[in-house]
Amino acid sequence: MDELKNELAKKAKTKLFEYTKRDYTDLSILNIGIGICLFAKEEKALFRTIFLREGLPREFMDQIMDDFRNLIYSGFNNNREYNQFPEDIIEWVIKKGWYFSHGYATLICTGFYIDIEFETFKKEVIEMGNVLIEKALEMTKERDNEV
Repeated sequence: MDELKNELAKKAKTKLFEYTKRDYTDLSILNIGIGICLFAKEEKALFRTIFLREGLPREFMDQIMDDFRNLIYSGFNNNREYNQFPEDIIEWVIKKGWYFSHGYATLICTGFYIDIEFETFKKEVIEMGNVLIEKALEMTKERDNEV
């Protein structure tokens, strides 16, 4: 039975990344957050299969995070405004963005937000993403001034 559940999780992961690779905005980190939330809204059972199930192999979750991390690094590296972020600050943005996106998506999936509209959670993810990016810019400037 666990083998079947793990196969379903792999298929769910493929579907999840279809959502997170769409261009909702100009920045990959925002697209990932919006995609996770939309996936949680439209594919509740698949979201639960990946994120709300005990016993999923740790390697599987690590692979998902590595794939997200690669998308985000690529997005930052291809953006002239943000490609100066040091690696530790990018990792900070990833961690904080993950806390928000995963938590928000879980609330959407579990029905805390009944019938939430796409534009509503898109706006929320963008606002939080802007807060994180502004803080990352501030942290980078502070570090540059110390040198």
